[in-house]
Amino acid sequence: MTALASAPPPASRFSPWTLMWIAALGALAGYAYCVWVFLDSGQWWINATGLPADLDFVCFWSAGRLVIDGAPLGAYTPDSLARWSEDARSYPFFYPPAYLLLVAPLGLLPFTAAAAAWVGATGAAYLAAVRAILPRAPVVALAAAAPAAFFNVYVGQNGLLTAALFGGALVLLDRRPIAAGLLIAALAYKPHFGLLIPFLLLLTGRWRVFASATAGLLALNLLAAAAFGPQVFGAFLDGMTAAQNQLLETGALPWWKVQSLYGATRWLDIPAPLAWTLHAAFALPLAGGLLLLWRSRAPYALQAAALPTAALLVSPYSAVYDYAVLMIPAAFLIRDGLRSALLPLEIAALAAALLLPLFFIIHSTPLGVPAGLALAAVIAHRWRVWSREASAQAPGALSPAAWQTTPAPVPT
Repeated sequence: MTALASAPPPASRFSPWTLMWIAALGALAGYAYCVWVFLDSGQWWINATGLPADLDFVCFWSAGRLVIDGAPLGAYTPDSLARWSEDARSYPFFYPPAYLLLVAPLGLLPFTAAAAAWVGATGAAYLAAVRAILPRAPVVALAAAAPAAFFNVYVGQNGLLTAALFGGALVLLDRRPIAAGLLIAALAYKPHFGLLIPFLLLLTGRWRVFASATAGLLALNLLAAAAFGPQVFGAFLDGMTAAQNQLLETGALPWWKVQSLYGATRWLDIPAPLAWTLHAAFALPLAGGLLLLWRSRAPYALQAAALPTAALLVSPYSAVYDYAVLMIPAAFLIRDGLRSALLPLEIAALAAALLLPLFFIIHSTPLGVPAGLALAAVIAHRWRVWSREASAQAPGALSPAAWQTTPAPVPT
């Protein structure tokens, strides 16, 4: 019997699935009202003057326009992007050249149509990834209702795409290793979230996934060089240097928008050298724990939940829209709840992780680390419980000599 199944009549009036539906539908109704208010006041996508509103999607659409106009290198010059935005606001574009291949078609469309296409396509991919992890309608509805997901819809950001690539790669990792590798290659458009992935693939002997990801990444870069010229990589490196200075050094971007521990410490006025030291001291044990978990024979759902959680926490830069990714580990943990009952405190931690981005939006406070740690605590606790139970059933099974050197099968 599991916490999410319903064998005997539950003590509560509502099953967990019903509670998910209630929470999701209530949140979606609230979002629908927000959208109506935005549209009625002319504050969403297109403002009252007919110009693109002051939203992040302007950066992607403007980069696409520059590619269509034959000036792709201009995407890495903030002033070039500013000419289409409200009040000529400058937006940094610090994505690898291969990302220009994705946004180029957006430049063929009017701004509103491009925004709708972007949100629709990335949102559909995000929901499809969640459904692939656990094909239960209440879970998909919960994913649609996550505050970070709605924030992506509002500003037109790419957090839903990042979540979809993480989720798809983890679902396909051992079933379709070539396809999983290609999704990991696509995820390299945010290289700071993929730092741990090569180590996991090599340490767990997933050679085909590693080879596919390497070949896919090489192919994407060759395609970008052929489409935009090799000089685009120089423009990208210059843009990355400027972005690092803006995002991680000078505080030109308000520190409360940077959701990492480094950003939170800078928000607390801690000097940069000490902030970097604290972040490293925080990130290294997390990375080590992730590698140990993936080398163990723990349930795959726990391993899969740990990777995107650690990726967000280890990275020195993340934004609130990136925290749509947390729905991927949440879905894997709910799936693991079908194996072994989720405890009330674990359910509360899952809810807190998904809700904390809402309080960031309201209070302008960096809450990414508490959200990620809430999920990390659930993963660590369930790994500990599993290890204790597995050791009791088969003494010696958890010794280092018994640790896996080949991928464990993915449960269906």
